[in-house]
Amino acid sequence: MTEVLVIGNRGLVGSRVASTFTRAGHSVHGLPSSATSTLPASVHATDYDLIINAAGQIWGDPATIRRRLETATADAIDAATAADCPLIHIGSSLEYGPRNSPQWSDETAELRPTSPYALCKAATSEQVLEYPRGVVIRSGLVLSRDISSQSLLGKIRDQAAAAAAPTDTVPAEALSMVRNPVHVDDLASAVATIARFALQQRLTHNVYNCAGPSATTVGTLAAHVRKQYSLPPLEVDPSVPALYDLISTDRLRQETGWQPRYSIESGDWLD
Repeated sequence: MTEVLVIGNRGLVGSRVASTFTRAGHSVHGLPSSATSTLPASVHATDYDLIINAAGQIWGDPATIRRRLETATADAIDAATAADCPLIHIGSSLEYGPRNSPQWSDETAELRPTSPYALCKAATSEQVLEYPRGVVIRSGLVLSRDISSQSLLGKIRDQAAAAAAPTDTVPAEALSMVRNPVHVDDLASAVATIARFALQQRLTHNVYNCAGPSATTVGTLAAHVRKQYSLPPLEVDPSVPALYDLISTDRLRQETGWQPRYSIESGDWLD
């Protein structure tokens, strides 16, 4: 039985990853992420076969975001080093930074992060890649039926519910951004697929993009969410130029056979 440690197991992505491995018959251990935690001694006492770092925090004080991500990454690297096992780190497509044209970034694209979250994600991804058995999965915007208040779409929903007004404090640039989102279950499936290859030492790269096949604006997704919750319509400023956060998944699909099951057109992420 494979012993798996999931750091950030209480978050949207981490909980789905943990459930995916549990259903597959693996022994899954969880470690919640924290801005102040230190790695419990019990972690070193377990002979793990695989470490997954799914910790993340988008909103809040930049210093807190940095501490949480840095602490979780340090914990993940320490645990993987102690067990001499593969480490899979879930990064973000925002590490590539927004583009002014609709180009699809592959894994060789230059990193140009701008937000505090993206900057820290890029830094922690680089730390993981220095670990000999480290693998980074850069994920697109994550969609789910259970929309977390910590997510961008959850923030838009919660602000609308609190204000009962057609405007939000989410930056207009974020709403106009064109992205190719991935369903959380498809991301968890990608993590499991890459883990299988990593455990068999069959990976040929240490960075993979994971996103859905279709692109849309964040404002369009947010409008669907607000309609689902019977909230006021979303007003998106048409004068704000579009930015693009589009990532190619050719490497992941061609090398591992992974394919997404969900799409934004089907609407099943809101069912």
